[in-house]
Order: sequence, then structure tokens, then C-alpha cells
Amino acid sequence: MRDDLDFRQSLFPGSASGDLDLFVPGVRLSTRGLPAKDQLAYITQEMQPFVRKLSPLAGRSPQEGFYSDISGYYFDGLPILDVKSDGYTFLPPEKKDPSLTDSYPWILMVRLKGEAEYVVDGKRFRYAPGEVNIRTPDNQLAGTVTDSDQIMFYLDPDQVSGLEDTLNWLSSADGAASIHPLLGQYLTALGGVLPGIPKEEAATVASTTLAMIRACLSRLPDDIVAASHPMRATRLELARQHVDAHLKSPDLSPDTIRSVLALSKRRMNDLFEECGGVQNYIRGRRLLACFKAILANSGESPVMSIAEDFGFCNGAHFSRVFKAHFGWSPSDARDMARHTLATSTYERWLRDEARLQAASPQGERP
Repeated sequence: MRDDLDFRQSLFPGSASGDLDLFVPGVRLSTRGLPAKDQLAYITQEMQPFVRKLSPLAGRSPQEGFYSDISGYYFDGLPILDVKSDGYTFLPPEKKDPSLTDSYPWILMVRLKGEAEYVVDGKRFRYAPGEVNIRTPDNQLAGTVTDSDQIMFYLDPDQVSGLEDTLNWLSSADGAASIHPLLGQYLTALGGVLPGIPKEEAATVASTTLAMIRACLSRLPDDIVAASHPMRATRLELARQHVDAHLKSPDLSPDTIRSVLALSKRRMNDLFEECGGVQNYIRGRRLLACFKAILANSGESPVMSIAEDFGFCNGAHFSRVFKAHFGWSPSDARDMARHTLATSTYERWLRDEARLQAASPQGERP
């Protein structure tokens, strides 16, 4: 099962289909294919409404080339840029472009990879992956960015009506560190699935994202209720990441997950109710990891050795829960893995697809 689908399917059920008409970037700016000496000048020219001067990091010459790949999406009135690039320093433009700044007076950014240091009102702020910062035309930033991937959201005044003062304060030095971390977690997860969003979900992407922005910035009860679905999906994604990173740890428990999510026991139980409870969710992820490990080593390692790695110490119990979850026994999975070694490339591909379908928990598709 492709793990990157978990978050997307929880937010956009239509994306579970294997036959999608995917949303593609409306604009693509890339230095690939350009002579190295022309790459930095090209991307600086393209981004001139937002930067006055763009320079490579110390130790690199503009003549050596500058990698940048920018994909621009327009989801039902919400422009989103996915910007991948080498590290750079920049200065803000000397003049505003009213046609842009009036239409989109706030730019909300989250880093997926790399770090950035911005100067805001004369003070320096560092942003790591998952952290959000906001900029406005009246508070243009200068700064330094390492090799990175960042997502930028351009906010229309009508979309954030009532949050104007809050957005301006959060873009200032006083408010720069006051953005709720759940927003960064949601935007990071969204950034990871942008290339796979189906066209029919474009309006949902926009409305869901704006609901999350409103809820995390205003923190008003009505806004929080309106964003309950994406908030739940984001917390489940955080839980999945934590569980998958600690599948072999004997300390993995509902209490450790609750600590990561900062939830009460009652809210934690509500979050995992549809999964059959926290313990059932953990067991399901461990079983899936066992299934993948059995296939990956082509049946060479003893099944119980793999099971014990993931905390299953009783062979009879493991076989019983494995078969209940996937519909066949661990030994069946091992035999199929061994048989794959003798199959043709074409047959192996077909079998791999069938296994992924069968290994997906009920209601999911790869």
C-alpha cells in the first residue's frame, strides 16, 4: 500500500480510485534544460514581482547553474506554488505591484524540506520544515534559504474576511512565532499529495485548506467546527507517521501517541473510533509492515522472526490475526513471495498490483 495515499484518501475519498483525471500544474517554471550560466537570471526574472535580487549561497557562482522547479496550481480561486530550488539569498522588491498585492495581500508559506532565515521588522527568524510563516507587501522579507522545497499559498481578501488584523500581526515580528503547529502539519501533508489530487476535488482542496487556515489562525469555536474534518485527517496522519516510525518499539502505545497529538483520552478515543480503537490501529500497521517484510525478503527469513521484530511473540496469535486482517495466512504470503522469484517480469508486476490491493485495509485502495 502506498503510504502517501493515506492522508489524501482520508480528506478526498474520490482519490481512492485507480483511474483518475489528475489536477496538473497551470504553470511550470524550471531551469532544467537551460544553460547553467542562464539559470539564475531566468528564475530571477520570473520571480521579480516578489524578489529584487536573488543570489546563490556563498561558495557558489551564478555561472555554475541554479536548480529551480516551480509548479503553480490554481484550486478554485486558491493559487498554490510548489517551489523546489537550490539554496539562495534574496532581497525584497523595491516597489509593490498593486495588481498582485491588492489581489493577494498575504502569502502563507510552509517548508517541506530545508530551512530558511528571514528578516522581519529587523529581527531574524528561522523556519524549519513544517513551520509556517506569513508575509505581506508592507512587510517584505529578506533572507536566506537552504536547498529546499516549500509550498506557498496566496490568500485573497474575500477568502480570509475577518482575519485581516490577525494575518497582519502574524506577519510581524511580534506574531511571527504564534501560528498553531497543526496548520503547518496539515499544509505539509497537503504538499506531499498535490501531484495526485483528482480534478474533481479542486474545490474541496480550496475550501478545506481555507477552513484549516481560518481555524488555526482565528481559533474561534465556529471556525474550529468548520475545519473538524481536515483537523481529524491531519491528526490521523501525524499518528500514522509516529506509529510507522516506531513499529518495532515495545514502548509504542496509546499513551505515546496521545502525547504526540496532545489530546485528552476522550478526544483520542473519538479520533480512532472508526479505526476500531488505538490498539487496533497500531496492530493493523504492524501487520501491514509484517506483510511487506515477508514479501520484501522473498520468504527467506522465518515468518516468526519477522513477526517478533514487530512485537508479535505468539506464533498462533500472529497467524490468527494476520489471516483475519488479510484473508490468508503468513505461510501463504511467504509461499507467494518465493513463487515470485520464478515468475516473469510481467507476471510479477500483475502479482504485485494484486497484493497491494489485497493488503489495503478495508475501504482503501492503493
